[in-house]
Amino acid sequence: MKSWIWLGIVLGGLLSALSWFGNVRRDLPHVTSVFPDLITLAALPVLVFLALWLVAHRYEASTRATLRRAGMIIVGIGAALFAVAHAVLGMVQFSQPSAFMIVVGFGMAFSGFLAVGWLSAWAASTWLLHAGGKR
Repeated sequence: MKSWIWLGIVLGGLLSALSWFGNVRRDLPHVTSVFPDLITLAALPVLVFLALWLVAHRYEASTRATLRRAGMIIVGIGAALFAVAHAVLGMVQFSQPSAFMIVVGFGMAFSGFLAVGWLSAWAASTWLLHAGGKR
């Protein structure tokens, strides 16, 4: 369980760095995007798959329910970290950010990360166990 939390922190940190880099690289004043480019959006399912692959190969008796639970925890923690980083990006990017704008940015980042991450965790848990011959 502790390793799942650390994997979530790493996942959120990597995606936050990619999002920040993509927003800074675009160099558009007063505009931020949760997933500024296709690389940031595509990195989330790939990193979720790799995290669940690590979980599946670390424990011999991994079931689909265990992998999905691990995926939900990893994605939930990553989404929280990603949303906080995106809210901080909004505070840095705008000269006078309003509280409403920060809350909306937090909500968009959190919900977008959860939607893509949970779908990826569901697909990865099914595929990993099917490919390994387990059910």
